[in-house]
Amino acid sequence: ATAAAAAAGAAAAVVASEAKEAKEPKTPKSAGKKKAAGKKEAADKKKAGAKAKAGKKAAAGDDKKKGGKKLGVKGPAVNKVASMAMMEAVEGEAEDAAAAVQLEEVAKEEEDEKARTVRKVKAVMESGSSPKELEAAIQQAMAAGATEEELADAQAKMKELKSRQGDLMTLRTAIEEKDVEALTAAIEKAEKSGVAKAEIDKAKKVLKEETPKQEARDALRAAQGAGNAKTMKDAIAKAKKVGLTADEIAAFEELLAGAESKEKAEK
Repeated sequence: ATAAAAAAGAAAAVVASEAKEAKEPKTPKSAGKKKAAGKKEAADKKKAGAKAKAGKKAAAGDDKKKGGKKLGVKGPAVNKVASMAMMEAVEGEAEDAAAAVQLEEVAKEEEDEKARTVRKVKAVMESGSSPKELEAAIQQAMAAGATEEELADAQAKMKELKSRQGDLMTLRTAIEEKDVEALTAAIEKAEKSGVAKAEIDKAKKVLKEETPKQEARDALRAAQGAGNAKTMKDAIAKAKKVGLTADEIAAFEELLAGAESKEKAEK
């Protein structure tokens, strides 16, 4: 009985030891899990705290923006709008300045163009060009903004040139027609208006040649009216001497023959 009791006690001790060993290995794992769970919980709390802090900050920012709009305090958005407005104002001023500079440049170009055309008018006046050329230069200057006062001398010169050109054309017509009366008047006007001396000298030469011829014609007409054979004979002789054509003299020679026949018959 004693032995049996001892054996039973030993068996119970082994069972108890095994049970204890069985429990002991599990204790570190359980503690590790608890420790990890604790860390995770702490991290979650920290993360939640950070989110809460961020939310408060965002809320504070919104309140600041709202307050900025109400109280006139410039928040980020207000600063951005103000900056954009300032930039637009600066750009507007820059555009206005550029426009002003452009207007000045245009005005300067127009002034330069006007001065250039006025100088051209003066050059044409001095060169003695035709009235047509001067008139074209005047019109160009007027288009560029030249005033009537600036072009007064040129306008007077143009009228003078036109008058001179007209007198020249009249002179040339008189030369072609060889009309002594017309030549005399044309030469007088040409000299007054300043027609070139060469043109006037040419007209005077023709006048010198035609004056005796015109006098011979006048003499022939006078003899025709007188009906005197001797007077007609002298007029015909003079006409031939100054170079009247045979056609011009022929009619008067017939009259002379008739007058001579009449005189003979009367004797």
